[in-house]
Amino acid sequence: IYQSSTTFFTPSDGKTALTGYASLLGASESSNLENQVMAIIDSDRLKSVLTKKVYEAYPELFQSLLKNIELNKKTTLTLPEVINFIKDDLNYKGQFYISKDDNGLFRLTYENETPAVSLFIVKNALLEATKIYSELEVGANKNVILVLDTPKLKKDPVKPKKIFLMVASIFLSCFLGVITILFQNFIRYIK
Repeated sequence: IYQSSTTFFTPSDGKTALTGYASLLGASESSNLENQVMAIIDSDRLKSVLTKKVYEAYPELFQSLLKNIELNKKTTLTLPEVINFIKDDLNYKGQFYISKDDNGLFRLTYENETPAVSLFIVKNALLEATKIYSELEVGANKNVILVLDTPKLKKDPVKPKKIFLMVASIFLSCFLGVITILFQNFIRYIK
């Protein structure tokens, strides 16, 4: 599984000096703009738009999935059905997440088996989130997301952790071997 991520921030939306002092003292006060951006990035609307863009950019990745579904349903799928099935396949719930650090910087991360899809989703997520924010006309500021780091794809897969799995399997096999020997000795002792 490959991971892509980007770092961004939202410009100040007129925080008062009192809020600044509160954050200095450790009271984390999220701005309304930050909450709105977080809600948009976590929204189903954004995920549907991203899914449609991924399907348009990489239709060959989903052909076998869609053929299997059509064979099971014995009908041709409509575009909204296709988008829903692909959205489930992209697994946004477990692999698309946003976090905020103590400095007010956001990190948007997505993990996928296909490196190109992983990078594509992160690149387009911020663009589409800004478009949705503008369409909703929530605030006067249209530059709500300022990208600090361009989206990057990690060179090596982040999952599965091969070394960890190898060490764990060696440990587990040794442990089970010792338990088996002890159990055999226990059985001989009882007889």
